[in-house]
Amino acid sequence: MKPWLPLVAMLGAALAACTHFEAPAVGRPGASTAQQILVTASQSSVMASGLAGDPATVYQRRRGYGPAPGVDRLLDRIADDYGLKRVEGWLISSLGVYCEVYELQPGQDHDEVLSKIGGDSRIESAQTMNFYRTQGVRYDDPYASMQPALVEMSIDAAQETATGRGVTIAVIDSLVDNRHPEMRGRVPIRRNLSRDHKLTGRAEVHGTAIAGVIASTANNAEGIVGIAPHSEIVSLRACWTVEESTGRALCSSFSIAQSLEVALRIGVDIAILSLSGPHDPLLERLVDAAILSGVIVVAALPERSETSDTFPASHPGVIAVGSTDIESATQHSALSAPGKEVLSTTPNSGYGFFTGNSMSAAYVAGVSALLVEQRPAINGQQVFALLAETSTAGSINACRAIAQLSDGKDCPDLDEELAAERGAAAQSSR
Repeated sequence: MKPWLPLVAMLGAALAACTHFEAPAVGRPGASTAQQILVTASQSSVMASGLAGDPATVYQRRRGYGPAPGVDRLLDRIADDYGLKRVEGWLISSLGVYCEVYELQPGQDHDEVLSKIGGDSRIESAQTMNFYRTQGVRYDDPYASMQPALVEMSIDAAQETATGRGVTIAVIDSLVDNRHPEMRGRVPIRRNLSRDHKLTGRAEVHGTAIAGVIASTANNAEGIVGIAPHSEIVSLRACWTVEESTGRALCSSFSIAQSLEVALRIGVDIAILSLSGPHDPLLERLVDAAILSGVIVVAALPERSETSDTFPASHPGVIAVGSTDIESATQHSALSAPGKEVLSTTPNSGYGFFTGNSMSAAYVAGVSALLVEQRPAINGQQVFALLAETSTAGSINACRAIAQLSDGKDCPDLDEELAAERGAAAQSSR
């Protein structure tokens, strides 16, 4: 934990866990999946000593934290030998490599070039550029219960013991609105790692909704209560909005890799990736590095059960999460949390209802922050086991998890609480 790291519904916003989407995008506007590859070359941090910049702090300069001279020359030779164009690069010190995005020339065959370059002994790895997308389901009933999950997961009782104080959570997503009344003081760090994709406003829907569920301020006479209202958010923009009306966003291997590297350098406690796509070798290595360093990695399952694009939720050591009330991709070991009609924050001081596994993952990330506050050394495997063991009615239960972690804290009877809530709702509808 880091000591330095706090109703009018705006309807029509939408959100859920993401699924893979083939579309133009990443290294620079107009490039497509068939035109870009990722190549890594060995480069330790020592090799880069004396170069300007730090990926955790300097992120606007394309070559601010660039390759060592010898590596730079190698990358130029690779471009010349294979007829490629260098687009953008990033030092991934946690893996001891420099990652470069190359763009193929018109008429070049992606698979053929990748096969040839993959056998080149001068490079450390080569892979396709994968893309990831957020998606959502619209909800527009302003009379739904505002936050029933607070009861379903015994959040009120859990917050008597822990509120996430001192815990930092990296939201690797679209950009969080740090000026929202619920988020003021909750987002001390924001980084835009998708600089080639312009923001149409100060912030974006998907990331703002995820952060709102996790860290909205409690007892401030505003809107909603976050699961971990004293936690702090590190907003890492790996995804850019592609559909303004729903908040759906697209991410790439490269932007997610940069975000994971920055999260590692900052030293966050938890990282949430509410996105899904194909298996990715580079991201797999970075996720492993994060888990090895003690970061609790939470990911949303994709919505469609028939999809094979289940990364990163399917990766060993990642806490996979699905909704209790949405049929989604199956996962041998996954946690469940509410994901239907969840009220959260939207940009420009708004609120909206959201449905999907992304919201469920945000709940799990928030409850994980409560557990980290109680036991800073707890790891992802232990969090998963604890939340799985103490789940009730098919959902995680924050109070029972904290009770088992601390010393037998008394928790409310969930069945009685739910009956009381339903009774109150029925009475108010008369």
